[in-house]
Amino acid sequence: MKGLVFIGDGKTEIRDYPIPEPNFDEVRIKSKASSICGSDLMFFKAPSASLTSGGFGATGAGAPSTSAGTISGHETSGIVDAVGTAVTNVKIGDRVTTHHHQGCGRCRACADGEPMLCKERKPTGVALNGTNADYSVIKAQNCLILPDELSFTEGAFLGCQAPTAYSALRKAQVSGNELVVVYGLGSLGMITALMAKYMGATVVGIDISDYRNKLSLEKEAVDYVLNPKTDDCSERLMELTHGLGVAKGIVACGADEMRRLSAIVAANKGLIVIIGASETNMDPTADASWSFDGRCVLRKELVIRGSYVMPLGMYYDLARFLVDKKVNLERLVTHHFKLEDADEAFGLFAKGLTGKVIFDF
Repeated sequence: MKGLVFIGDGKTEIRDYPIPEPNFDEVRIKSKASSICGSDLMFFKAPSASLTSGGFGATGAGAPSTSAGTISGHETSGIVDAVGTAVTNVKIGDRVTTHHHQGCGRCRACADGEPMLCKERKPTGVALNGTNADYSVIKAQNCLILPDELSFTEGAFLGCQAPTAYSALRKAQVSGNELVVVYGLGSLGMITALMAKYMGATVVGIDISDYRNKLSLEKEAVDYVLNPKTDDCSERLMELTHGLGVAKGIVACGADEMRRLSAIVAANKGLIVIIGASETNMDPTADASWSFDGRCVLRKELVIRGSYVMPLGMYYDLARFLVDKKVNLERLVTHHFKLEDADEAFGLFAKGLTGKVIFDF
């Protein structure tokens, strides 16, 4: 089979691999679609010399490198092609998506259905061969049946960014009674904004890219956009919130200035949920401290919390939400590519000149 590998310095390579055989507790998936996540860029742009160590390590901290030869990708959908002898939750022929963090299966986090919080977690496409390939294997417990109403393209969204967005919005308890601000309108931010709109909220998107702001409006993912380079965001948000400030903000990018802004414009007792990270934030050797104006946090009694992917059990709520609300995630796709054109795909994505990017198989 063919698999896509990051070789560093903004380059990829298609390599030949044997079709993998699933272990007793694993499922093999024949790929139908995969997609690019913002976190892929740290490996795409990494110096080639760094793509050697791999893994997230015993501490669970993010690593800026992946093993040389590891197949990339962690957002996928496809058809179950083979199952291990102990697998009972899916069968050959099922349409599926996956949860890309595989845990140890023994710790409290795994017992709670939160493998992404497991200290021994192994992320697909980093510690394990990923999904940018004709076939991939994953633990059966991470294999999730795709509802008939959702396409394979939408199934790729469900591998990472849609769950990340949905879990954050659930933590924020978003409803139709409020205004929500999404800081950063990359593909994750647009997905978050669109879901917030389907939950009934009025949504303001903030990004320094005119392209992303315009695209978000065209895709009807937001009601308003602001650009900190040209707009007085504080003044405009006070107008939109009738002087109260932002009650709920989702920071969907890694820019420190966006985190600072989120606290400055927050309402008293406002909630800020962080789901975005940059390459530096994921590097355990770098200073990953974040900046918030302590006066805002203290005097407004703000709540700032992180949200990392999604518990396994929440998938069923997410799938039902997408189907029942008829959420059209495909509207956010701007480009389809073949795997052989990955350099072009990642190059455009890295420049911020796309919405969601899909690889079709």
